[in-house]
Amino acid sequence: LDPERLAELEAAKDMADADEPAAAPAPAPRTSTVGLTYSGVMVVVIAATVLVGFLEAVVRNEIGWLTGLTLLLASVYAAVFVRRADIWAAVVAPPLAFLVATLTAGQLTLGPTGTLLEREGFMIFKSLAVNAPWILAATVISLDGKSAKTVASNWSRRGRLASTYRRPSAVSATRV
Repeated sequence: LDPERLAELEAAKDMADADEPAAAPAPAPRTSTVGLTYSGVMVVVIAATVLVGFLEAVVRNEIGWLTGLTLLLASVYAAVFVRRADIWAAVVAPPLAFLVATLTAGQLTLGPTGTLLEREGFMIFKSLAVNAPWILAATVISLDGKSAKTVASNWSRRGRLASTYRRPSAVSATRV
């Protein structure tokens, strides 16, 4: 191999590279670092559900629809604002949150008869069975985060449009 020939080939290659526009670097993978973390989702969903569970246990002496509705709303919020890397937290949180609410706030709803084990077992079984639709709905909606985001954006858009709508005044109606 001739060193002069190699130098010519190298120079020609450099000139060809200079004529072509520089290729853009490959885009970095899109990973969201903004939003709720795994633990943030757990705190939001569990805290909201347990607090409303205690409120409902004190006021109504049961854990029912109000706690279920809170679970659903907190789960949708978590599914919308969770980081992409922690999306499974939004799916796991609703059943755990309702179980924690049942085990803590449910203590205020125990019946007076039977042994402690019987009362606890009945209360847990009854609370989870009666509120199963809320638990399942929250889990399914959280499973499909895209639907949760669509529902949330439509809801906020509808509220924003309603709040910014003004009737046209007589002055603006006469202008053409």
